[in-house]
Amino acid sequence: MRIRIGTICLVASGVLLGTPTDLTGQLASIVTGDRLYEQLRGEESLRAYEGVVAREPENFEALWRAARGALLLGDVEKRNPVARDALYKKAREYAARAIAVDSLRIDGHYWLVSAKGREALHASFSTAARLAGEVYDEAHGVLARDSLYAGAHYVLGALNYEVMKLPPIKRWLGRKVLGNRGLIDTSWKNGRRYLERAVELDPGMILFGYDLARFYETRGEHEAARAEFERLVTMERKHPMDQRLQATAEQHIKDLGALIERGDTMKGGR
Repeated sequence: MRIRIGTICLVASGVLLGTPTDLTGQLASIVTGDRLYEQLRGEESLRAYEGVVAREPENFEALWRAARGALLLGDVEKRNPVARDALYKKAREYAARAIAVDSLRIDGHYWLVSAKGREALHASFSTAARLAGEVYDEAHGVLARDSLYAGAHYVLGALNYEVMKLPPIKRWLGRKVLGNRGLIDTSWKNGRRYLERAVELDPGMILFGYDLARFYETRGEHEAARAEFERLVTMERKHPMDQRLQATAEQHIKDLGALIERGDTMKGGR
């Protein structure tokens, strides 16, 4: 996943000197949002980006950042499903607006496909199946533009993983009745390939490592899962959900340790 956070020296100087220009104010708000995001202050950073969007509805940089912020806040919202779904919807809307402003840049497309993927996890079967098809098509579209875009590999890996966890009858219905490519082309093999590639391309992204470790755990590869969980709990936190992921990983490590001690493991999954 590419998080482009840059500051322009001239603008930064203008901020420090209090230069009263609209351009400086606009970029300073994005810089402030980026700084808050780096400090893992997700809600505050989202408000900063939304402030820019309110003033500049076609500001691409603010729109894709707002999409990212809303989606990742949805990821950490566990107590209120309504609030979580509202954040995912907001992420999708901001991403769609970013694409409308500049369809040639990948950031808008990536956050749109990510938001749809999250929504699919909590939707009814028919809606989830439709979204799976859209996720499949749009993620492949991102890779057609940039084959090294780690986030697109992750999205496809997560799609394969989640579909393969479905009961066989639901997978059959999705493939045979709905004829959805997002369901037809899924497999454990593809899930492994895409998730491992995502981690290879962006080893510092905790979310990618976390879902790869979950994949290994689901496939009974307990030693590989524990090694990946142990790697990611030592990593620097860069995103608002990282603390929660690392805390959950610690529990996985304990549980996997007990399984491995009992010899309840396998050399490799299919």
